[in-house]
Amino acid sequence: MVPLYRRFDSRLMALALSTGLVFGVIAVLRLTGSFQWAELQAYDWLLQSRVHKVSRDHRIVIVEITEDDILRYGWPLPDGTLDDLLNRLLAMGTDLIGVDVYRDHPIGSAGERLARTIAENDQIFWVSKFGDASGPGVAPPAVLRGTDRVGFADMVPDAGGIVRRGLLFLDDGVNVESSFALQLALRHLASQGIYAQPSNRDPSHLRLGPTTLVPFEPNDGSYVGADARGYQYLLSYPYGRPEFPKVGLHEAVEGRLKPDDVKGKLVLIGVFSQSVKDFFYTPFSHGSGNRQPSFGVELHAEMIDQIVRHGLLGSPTTRSLWETMEAAWILAWCALGALIASAMRSPAIFTMVLGVAAASLTLGVYAAFTAFWWIPIVPPMIGLVATAGLGASYMAYREWLDRANLMGLFSRHVSGPVAEDIWLHRDEFLEHGRPKPQQLQATVLFSDIKGFTHISESTEPAVLMEWLNIYMESMTQVIAAHGGIVDKFVGDAVMAVFGVPIPCRDEAAVSEQARKAADCALTMRAELDRLNNRWRAEHRPMIRIRVGIHTGELTAGSLGGVDRMEYTVIGDTVNIAARLEAFADTLTGEPTKYDACTIVLSESTRGRLNEGFVTKRIGETTLKGKERPVTVFQLIDRTATRGQAKEA
Repeated sequence: MVPLYRRFDSRLMALALSTGLVFGVIAVLRLTGSFQWAELQAYDWLLQSRVHKVSRDHRIVIVEITEDDILRYGWPLPDGTLDDLLNRLLAMGTDLIGVDVYRDHPIGSAGERLARTIAENDQIFWVSKFGDASGPGVAPPAVLRGTDRVGFADMVPDAGGIVRRGLLFLDDGVNVESSFALQLALRHLASQGIYAQPSNRDPSHLRLGPTTLVPFEPNDGSYVGADARGYQYLLSYPYGRPEFPKVGLHEAVEGRLKPDDVKGKLVLIGVFSQSVKDFFYTPFSHGSGNRQPSFGVELHAEMIDQIVRHGLLGSPTTRSLWETMEAAWILAWCALGALIASAMRSPAIFTMVLGVAAASLTLGVYAAFTAFWWIPIVPPMIGLVATAGLGASYMAYREWLDRANLMGLFSRHVSGPVAEDIWLHRDEFLEHGRPKPQQLQATVLFSDIKGFTHISESTEPAVLMEWLNIYMESMTQVIAAHGGIVDKFVGDAVMAVFGVPIPCRDEAAVSEQARKAADCALTMRAELDRLNNRWRAEHRPMIRIRVGIHTGELTAGSLGGVDRMEYTVIGDTVNIAARLEAFADTLTGEPTKYDACTIVLSESTRGRLNEGFVTKRIGETTLKGKERPVTVFQLIDRTATRGQAKEA
């Protein structure tokens, strides 16, 4: 049975699975509004970052009613005080006056005088409160009821009391009313020859000059199911916190204002007192640890200013993507996170690339916001990091399994550095978690014990196995130390390969592996001498071995299934090396110190021993099972000097 992770082994499939999983979770959480608070915080940060570092056109001036003024004149302000204020402002040539003080019934004895002033001056506007299910409304002064000089002062704060949206119209199914800010802005724009028009694209949308104010929808931007009643629009706050030139109530009433302070200006009158509780928070109220509120009249001034800029200057409105486009945007960043995880194996590089991607996302969203496009940043950032983390975890798990599998094939028979080198170059020979078949050139070494049958027959099994294990362990360590891989044990025979699984890229590398095999064989002979000396002292049988070495082409790969898999090599090169080892048994001559280990080479191997080996030409011979003769050499020893292999 194929393991589950093998079924989805390709990086493309891993990318698709992690991307789909993370995107699906984010989509569900976003639909439930789980990210709305964080996304709105990001929106506030974008607003704060986009603030123009220039002063606004001070066409609006605010007369502030402070706590001291309330103590001086009383609250609610008497009609007489309001009348004195209005007449002072009118006398100094104000363009428009907007009063953000509820006055649905007379206060004091000067009600008629105030009503006459209001009626005789059509540049005076007043606030009302729109009645709804939460409570009754508040009417304007009786003299203004039914006129276009009245506008509601209602706000649409989000959670936490933060005002991010303005209102143009409200309706209760029967009556439609305009906002205080819109009424004043329309009167000011009319003096410039600009009037409210239906949009050419959609007649239900309001157009002021070159700008169409598209109504806010419940799921615009980062909102989910927001209250979009009436005709709302996003406040752009281009100059930061709503701040406008201010003059004091008592200064105005007492005639201490300079005419230039208010002449030709749009003057708003409103409360700046915590006790009246006409204050809200804006995106600029938080972030410093001390929430600084903005008063209602300041927000009306901000709304008037924005509407006028739309009409006069064509200031852009903040737009958001369609929901399908937002989903595609989030999905793309999820996919990028998975791609980064699948492509970056180094933790340092992975972290660096992920950081660059996150910074690019932030800069991209900021750049779009400066162009008045509100693009989500929190969900794609979460998607980027989550898919990268999930993908990295999957890749780490997959690599752990691959490494365990690979080391299971090689680590027992190679040195630690060689095993690490095999792992680092795994892409060259590993496919779907197992070694892929390769045609390559390598050197095969066969060794066998002479007369092992006689020894095994005359030795007790337990003693024989202990003795044989000592021999095999010593030879395996020698092979591993020379960069070879023990392919298999066949009884008392050892087969080792030099030049796998990482293929040699050129002839120089093939020759280097041949020299390692030759040097390994000579070291095996020295190790055998050490073992024989030990066994002689222990009165155990001493042995002689034969070694055959051949270099040539072979096929390398894995055999077996998932439960048991072995790396091996096959081909004529293997057969020739085995035949050479058997041929070594036929060599006779004068006894020498090298008799304990007879090493024979093929001409293919001997031709690559160009650095410090002594060989003896045996001659041509036809090996068992072969038709063509092979030139055989005996490896005698190393030379003290480097250069071409010498003949003995």
